Amino acid sequence: MLVLMRHSETKGNVEGRFQGSLDYPLTSLGEEQSQSIKDLYLSKFEDIHTYKIVSSPSKRCLETLRIALCDNMNHQVIETNSLLYEQRFGLWEGHTREELQFSYPDEWQEYTRRGTFYTPILGESFEQAKLRAKEWLHFNYENNPNQNLIVCTHKRISLAIRQLLFPGHPLSNKEHLHGTVFEVDMIQPYLDHKIIWRPSCH
Repeated sequence: MLVLMRHSETKGNVEGRFQGSLDYPLTSLGEEQSQSIKDLYLSKFEDIHTYKIVSSPSKRCLETLRIALCDNMNHQVIETNSLLYEQRFGLWEGHTREELQFSYPDEWQEYTRRGTFYTPILGESFEQAKLRAKEWLHFNYENNPNQNLIVCTHKRISLAIRQLLFPGHPLSNKEHLHGTVFEVDMIQPYLDHKIIWRPSCH
């Protein structure tokens, strides 16, 4: 079983900034979202202590997991993996959409046209980020295919993992809300997945 979650809301998210490799603290709402995830896990998974916990090294992911899981899991170790870092946005990192529209008008127009498939200046393409996600998936399945996993990562990497597991599966923007939790049956990963919790405050 793979339980895949996006980190909770951060100050950078509220300000509309491209975060990428940068880190911003969780907001009070983000802390509430993480607490709600904890309540979900405690009610849904009786064997939660048997799951391996893996995270992007980003502080926003680690803080989400600390609140959501580790306070009630006997100080279980969180394994970090750099392959789960968010897509790098290069010169765009730390800037708001308004700032980018002013400073890089032509590039911003191209971004609005191509969306996920636009590569920011000195940044990483979505396909490059997807290759990292693929490497992480292969590493886990080859080494311990039956291990139950809880993984906390980012919007683009979460999208990449689910596209790898469900090729052609339509993914709505609502699926990317902060703190959203997905459950995937890894015995038959290509058949179905489901959202088991989505923030009601958005």
